[in-house]
Amino acid sequence: HKMCKPTPTHAPGMWGWVKHAFFVMWLLAKWAAQLIYVAGPVGIGRWLLLLGRLVSFVLVLIPQVFLPEAWKYCTSGCILRDVPYGDNTMTSGRSVLDIYLPTPAYWWIQSLHTRTPQKKRPVVIFLVGGAWIVGYKGWGALLARLLSAAGVICFLPDYRNYPQATLSEIASDCDEAISWIQNNLEAYGGDPENVILIGQSAGAHLSLLSLVSPNRTFDASKILAFVGISGPYCIPSLYDFFQTRGLYKSALDLIFESDPKKFSPTTYLNNDRRGDKKCSDLPPVYLFHGTNDNSVPMCSSTSLRDHLMELNVPVACKLFEGHTHTAPIIEAPVGGDDPLVTDLLHLITSGQWGRLPPTGGFTGNMEDVVSESSCDTVLKDIAPMIPHANPTLLKLASWINPF
Repeated sequence: HKMCKPTPTHAPGMWGWVKHAFFVMWLLAKWAAQLIYVAGPVGIGRWLLLLGRLVSFVLVLIPQVFLPEAWKYCTSGCILRDVPYGDNTMTSGRSVLDIYLPTPAYWWIQSLHTRTPQKKRPVVIFLVGGAWIVGYKGWGALLARLLSAAGVICFLPDYRNYPQATLSEIASDCDEAISWIQNNLEAYGGDPENVILIGQSAGAHLSLLSLVSPNRTFDASKILAFVGISGPYCIPSLYDFFQTRGLYKSALDLIFESDPKKFSPTTYLNNDRRGDKKCSDLPPVYLFHGTNDNSVPMCSSTSLRDHLMELNVPVACKLFEGHTHTAPIIEAPVGGDDPLVTDLLHLITSGQWGRLPPTGGFTGNMEDVVSESSCDTVLKDIAPMIPHANPTLLKLASWINPF
């Protein structure tokens, strides 16, 4: 990957947008037909019910949250949108990422070319979730805008979903994106020695899989810490649970190419235990999970914590009482109570990334690493950057939310 010259992105023109819109609609129709075929008559009924609840969740929050946030996303000068990291002719336009900068892109990039040395900023690579089917970089916009307002440069890559691709290709996209970011982050003012990899839900699975995969093309030793939010890490053990949530075995087998162990991060960690591969490149691991998560059980994170402690990998885990699957990145921020960003900012601003004590004599609890009130002042300053929802509407939306 060659170092790119950062420049603000330009709109492709009206005709370009129209052609792109028709192309996207055709792809969505094609993939929807494939999903309907996979789900079968019973599964499609369950999926339509979940889709209806998701649409209702969005409609409830559209006036106060999603519409203002969409406007901010489309008009903000602090976001470089759809920067290519790979060959989009092979991925139907999915090999792109968004870059969230602390200040408007034009002034930020101009400042990088001045003679006065600029302070390098912490970097977050955020892989979002979507059940490996509906992943989209926009799901992480709230978290990215909060972190960038606090001075962090955030990279949010897209990657192919099923049925456009299966796990081999999806994982390859994620690996290529992380590699591109490592090779180009300095061009955007990022600090190559202060890079944090964050994943949420399926994105947490893909992030950790990228870190432990023997086929990775990026330098894992340059990742200062891994943060997993509501992630599924041992895929075979979750098959039965996913079945109860509408993600049927027929679909999972197609996504995971009938070999879930091959694409389960814990498989490679078990290989480490047998001495087939070293854990030396694995950075400190921070895990967050909601106790009311109905999409991925919280035992996924606590089991991984226990597993990593046995392997003597520095790890900490924090459970958010009453939080659902999406609450840490959607409901909590727009509700004005955001413990996840508070903890992340504390670790970034205090420089404690990578300083997690070894597991010997360590409980593995996040409370031993961060204090809940450590970044209240910073969070209070940046909280107005994102829209906030009426508590009653937010409670209704949380009740409707299928996740």
